[in-house]
Amino acid sequence: MDDARTAVAEDRQSGLYWLTLADAYAARGDDGDAVTAVRRALQLNPSLSRQLDDPVLDRVRERDDFPR
Repeated sequence: MDDARTAVAEDRQSGLYWLTLADAYAARGDDGDAVTAVRRALQLNPSLSRQLDDPVLDRVRERDDFPR
């Protein structure tokens, strides 16, 4: 988790870092924060939507507010 936060802090414009942070949040069960991080990742890099099939996001993907 700390590594993902550090990466985002170092480059707030990296969609991949935001997606990594989303994975870390999801793994901890912080679904709301995971969704927020996924949204930011997709704003920065829409092509990352291909990576949303990551199994760690399975539970988060079921939320109504998960970006589609």
